[in-house]
Amino acid sequence: MVHGSKISEAPAVVNAPSVRVAGVSFPTGIRRVTTEAMLALASVWIAAVTLVLAAAMAVYRPSMTNITVTAVLSLGCPGALCLAGLTLWAHRKADAPDLGIAARRIQAKVAIGMALAAAAIVYLLIIFSQKLMPIE
Repeated sequence: MVHGSKISEAPAVVNAPSVRVAGVSFPTGIRRVTTEAMLALASVWIAAVTLVLAAAMAVYRPSMTNITVTAVLSLGCPGALCLAGLTLWAHRKADAPDLGIAARRIQAKVAIGMALAAAAIVYLLIIFSQKLMPIE
């Protein structure tokens, strides 16, 4: 026990039930990473990569190719929106007593915002782009 601490010195796991899989014992008292947590994390990362790619297209125009536009508009934005929507749908009835659920909801909302911002950047670049005429 640390001096001045009011935390008791109880062991973390005492005779916790465990599950045996393929000869390996896994304690069941440990919080496991849920599917919703991974969906929220994946949606934020996909949206972040998509936003960085869209910003790169805005700053460095030669990077605006058919592949990058397709990656942002056909894969990145819909993927991030889908995963974020699934996260919000999975926690639609929870009153958020757990801080983890509240954090996942925030991650999903941030992912939706970043994906929409990336799509808006790319669509504005497409709308306001001008066809370059070769100089003869």
